[in-house]
Amino acid sequence: MILFQGLNDYEIIYLIKDGNELAYEIMFKKYECFIYKKIRDYGISNLYVDEYLQEGLITLNKAIFKFDDSFNKSFMRFFELLLERHFINMLKRNKITYEELNENLFEANDNVLEETVVYYQSKMNFSKFKSKIEQIVYKEYYLENWSIEHISEKYGIETPCIYNAIRRIKKKL
Repeated sequence: MILFQGLNDYEIIYLIKDGNELAYEIMFKKYECFIYKKIRDYGISNLYVDEYLQEGLITLNKAIFKFDDSFNKSFMRFFELLLERHFINMLKRNKITYEELNENLFEANDNVLEETVVYYQSKMNFSKFKSKIEQIVYKEYYLENWSIEHISEKYGIETPCIYNAIRRIKKKL
């Protein structure tokens, strides 16, 4: 690694094209942080970071062998352009797939979800909650997904009391 410390991207690319494996590893390590930065810039979910990193490294490999310094562009800018285009295409592809999956998933699971909610509501024993406020907050906040402000307005309960009731409910659950 110390052998390549003073070399720039052009020289390292030349060594890679000559078949030097160590230069290849150095180039990958050098641009791995840049790929992570681009992943973060595009707001990629943590679930897909590894997938996008692998795609970034594949794009780096393609950029190394397609790079032509006769166009007076730096390798960094050339790679950045290829990487951004690839990430944009992946995001478009994944967005369509994600939307299709969501539609199919929600259509198939609507009945299952309703049955599950009814089951858990029937199983929940309100006798755990001694105070009337806890019963109201549990029913409206946890089961009906109402906001704290909405509960406060509807029942005339102050918001700090609702927050305290939520804390007590969490301890009991």
